[in-house]
Amino acid sequence: MKRLLLPLLTALALPAAVSADFLKKEDFKQEDFKQLEAAANAIVFRSVINNAQKKLNEKDFNEAMKYCENAIDLQPENYESFNCRAFAFWGLNQKRKALNDFNQSLKLEPNPPMMSSYFYRGALQFNMPRRDKSTIDRKACSDIRKAFKASYPSAIEYVSQNKSFLKRDKCIGFY
Repeated sequence: MKRLLLPLLTALALPAAVSADFLKKEDFKQEDFKQLEAAANAIVFRSVINNAQKKLNEKDFNEAMKYCENAIDLQPENYESFNCRAFAFWGLNQKRKALNDFNQSLKLEPNPPMMSSYFYRGALQFNMPRRDKSTIDRKACSDIRKAFKASYPSAIEYVSQNKSFLKRDKCIGFY
């Protein structure tokens, strides 16, 4: 994979005006190669995530899973990789695995943009088999509330459509 990254970056990210003399290996320092490799990795990662998102939108969860696994291989410290795989697992009805990946995502990034990971983890937990007033119920309420208070649009819509359900489960802080 690393052999592909530098040529890809050279083709995509370096300006065409760079002279051939600049590209001589002896002119590069080790730090330059590390920076180029990191930039190439970021470009490839974004492409892989975009392809996974496309497959998720098409409901091709098995194919999306392959892209998500590649994203984890490329950037195992990036919360988006685990969110990606969580959605694929959820689509394949492997909810416990999806929950584990949302948990990992939130360990890597406890404050995701607009608390979206919290919303999806909460929504997933409400869709899992559970006992009344269980720990999962309390966590799901807390997660949905975080996203709602951060004005995450999906959380606002969810709360407005499910007020009676949330009241029945004694999920407070929305009304």
